[in-house]
Amino acid sequence: MKANNIKDQSKPEPLAYTVEQTAAALNVSTKTVRRLLKRRLLTGSNALRKILIPRQQIDAFLKATCEAPKLNA
Repeated sequence: MKANNIKDQSKPEPLAYTVEQTAAALNVSTKTVRRLLKRRLLTGSNALRKILIPRQQIDAFLKATCEAPKLNA
């Protein structure tokens, strides 16, 4: 019998996340995600009757809000 390979059975990473999924990924409330959308720090699509936030938007938000590491000279 073949051993199950968990990596082969896993689902591909989604292209976009709901507000709830984004909140869970960022470890914040859905209210915070909605505030970020309102302030245009995140952008989402309303095309499918619910807000979907592209994965690239979440990555860009994190990169833009993280401080660059300081180099000790």
